[in-house]
Amino acid sequence: TFVLLYFADYSLNIMTLGGLALGIGMLVDNSIVVIENIHRHLQMGKCPKEAASIGTKEVAGAITASTLTTIAVFLPVLFISGLIGNLFKELGFTVAFSLLASLAVALTVVPMIASRFLKAPNENLEEKRRQSKPIQWMEKATRWALGHRFLVLALTLLLLALGGLGMTTVGMQFLPATDESFFTIRVSHENGTSLETTEETVRRIEEVLAEENDIQDYFSLIGSTSSQGPVGASATNEAEIFVTTTELDQRERSTLEISEDLKKDVESAAGEADVSFNQQGSLGTEPNTLTFTIKADHEDRLDEAVRAIQEELSGLDNVNEVINDQIDTVEEIQITVDREKALNEGFVPAQVAQIVNQVTRGQPATQLTTEESDILTVNVKYDESVTENVDALKGLLLKKADGTFTTLGEVTTIERGESPVTINRDNQQPAVQFTVKYGSGATLSEITREVTKAIDDLDLPDEVELSFTGDQELLQDSLDELGLAFVLAVVFVYLVMAAQFESFKYPFVIILSIPLIVIGVMIALTATRTPLGVTAIIGLIILAGIVVNNAIVLVDYINQKKADGWRTYEAIVEAVNVRTRPIIMTATTTMLGLVPLALGYGEGAEIQQPLGITVIGGLVSSTFLTLFVIPVIYSLFDKETRHLNKKYVTPDGQLIPAYLLENKEKKTEVGRTSLSKEAEQEQMTKEDVIRLLEKIIEASKNERKDEE
Repeated sequence: TFVLLYFADYSLNIMTLGGLALGIGMLVDNSIVVIENIHRHLQMGKCPKEAASIGTKEVAGAITASTLTTIAVFLPVLFISGLIGNLFKELGFTVAFSLLASLAVALTVVPMIASRFLKAPNENLEEKRRQSKPIQWMEKATRWALGHRFLVLALTLLLLALGGLGMTTVGMQFLPATDESFFTIRVSHENGTSLETTEETVRRIEEVLAEENDIQDYFSLIGSTSSQGPVGASATNEAEIFVTTTELDQRERSTLEISEDLKKDVESAAGEADVSFNQQGSLGTEPNTLTFTIKADHEDRLDEAVRAIQEELSGLDNVNEVINDQIDTVEEIQITVDREKALNEGFVPAQVAQIVNQVTRGQPATQLTTEESDILTVNVKYDESVTENVDALKGLLLKKADGTFTTLGEVTTIERGESPVTINRDNQQPAVQFTVKYGSGATLSEITREVTKAIDDLDLPDEVELSFTGDQELLQDSLDELGLAFVLAVVFVYLVMAAQFESFKYPFVIILSIPLIVIGVMIALTATRTPLGVTAIIGLIILAGIVVNNAIVLVDYINQKKADGWRTYEAIVEAVNVRTRPIIMTATTTMLGLVPLALGYGEGAEIQQPLGITVIGGLVSSTFLTLFVIPVIYSLFDKETRHLNKKYVTPDGQLIPAYLLENKEKKTEVGRTSLSKEAEQEQMTKEDVIRLLEKIIEASKNERKDEE
């Protein structure tokens, strides 16, 4: 695995290590199936070399198909573009590399070692195992399921419906919030607030932080923010506090929960100042944040809609803070040209605007060439004492066409005002972006529904349009791509199995085990209150390749027994008895390998935690249901057992199951020609008919005893 990772130029990171964690539980599956089958043949009294040879040959096709189906599900993921493709491409390659290595070992190294070190027991232990209570119970359960096929399928469909309904209750998210042990507090007073007042506010907030045990250290930047930098523009009314929490294993609360608990105390200490808490996820997005854009055809209509939305969303229960582009403003000198006065003085508005631009921003005057042949541009502009002073600007002289002068104040209105920090346009329409920060108890899908409903209730004009951005937009795009990837994964799995079995029927039977994952996934996500996100859906795609492995092993053994001359009914029962142990062992090792991933140990493990929970839950349900549902579906597709519950009558009134009769086409149903007449048509002697009926009756009685 590491050799292939080296040549693929992959480093050890969160995704490749997550792939190794997923692969650790799966890479022993092939070896388990091989060694278990070899051990079973040893218990039957065969020599080690013979047991190793026969045991490996019996399962070689099954484990090859199961490995290829698991690898096949990663092919669509590799072609997903954007952030999701970059994230999970390395995970897919890592799992594929480990599975290919495990297949090679299982088919070569394991049989060789088994033939050398395993010894045949002195007695037939396989016979004792067949008489054990678990095996007998499993056989009875299989026969019961085959005798009540439609009841089994009805219960399965009911569980699937409940599973699908349950998955809609956990909510959705793009990616899980990662705990970076760091957050910032931004403090903002009104414009013109002195530096001393801002410093006093920060001091009171620091006193609140000092009393919090889960905070390790903090430092404050007063007079500017991180976006401006310590040498940026001075803003005496602003400050930013950088807070670092203790290590993740030294506290019980997440960073988001700590910031939520501190919010009221910090706001109280800040007084009239505005306080904003900010966190940064490892993927560059801020956790627990919904962003959307409102646009309209006219600025006045947009401003009215923004005020209404701001007020409405601020009252939602799960919303902690609502910010829009119009809240953050910057002080500026606003110059408005009076068109009539300008024309009377011989100027058009564009001329006045050009003069003001040259005065405030300067104008290239000449260029200088240095000794190193570097060209320097000389820019000439007025001193800041003029450009930043309203009275000085009003007295700025403008030369008219007749050579006389007038002042800028005569043709314009100059005043200090506030303007949005950013002016957005969407398709050439004015737009405002909203940022909604919500609590840890809500999910992205829940907040999206609440925000959409609240805006719909405002009954805004049709000209006002809403469009989601940020995590919600990424989630929607990812769902479309991952949905297609899941469908393609199922198709690839089917094609691999069709090539392996050289049939379209048996792969279809196996593929029906995939829906069984929904039941366990629902229980796992609901029990852990884990929202359904991108990583959980990746887990569903991986499950599509894993869960069919159990069905492949089962169906492959049924076909082997039928090829050896067994009846389909008995071959199904025998396959369940023989293959239950390796199926449970392989599923258990995969689940145990994913337990650390599902528990989310260590910083940064939150990203792949839903994947581990999803795979474990899906494996639990699919493993146990496969042992009953797949035999039932197989019996419905096989001609010999399709009418399994049909009964035939003997001359003395005994009801015989149809599958016990060898010449099914020549049997008589209840109320039709008796078996004795059929025997006469076949020119059978009376003694032959009697012996045949005795065998059938005896077999029927034995079956009733087994069912009882």
